[in-house]
Amino acid sequence: MNTKNEAINRNDFDPNGIGISSNLFGLPFDENTSEMIIIPVPWEVTVSYASGTAGGPEAVLNASCQVDLFQEDIPNAWKLGMTLLPISEAIRSDNHKYRLMAANYINWL
Repeated sequence: MNTKNEAINRNDFDPNGIGISSNLFGLPFDENTSEMIIIPVPWEVTVSYASGTAGGPEAVLNASCQVDLFQEDIPNAWKLGMTLLPISEAIRSDNHKYRLMAANYINWL
């Protein structure tokens, strides 16, 4: 596990307690210990209504620690493990660059 998760493992984690604030749903998993890895893509180059979707992955991560992990039909579902990869600064930068280009082209049209 990576250093932020070394102190907590699957067996020691209390799903009813305080999670790890920098991890998806506060779970004690990383890309090496997860069954499911979510790839965040902060992209809104061609949105047609309003901007803001590029902030979605970060908003999901920030809000996920407040989600109840109880799932009645799948007891201990959290033990399956999932994580969100770090948000790519390269993708974020490309989004900004191409969003400006798209806006300029749309305005030209």
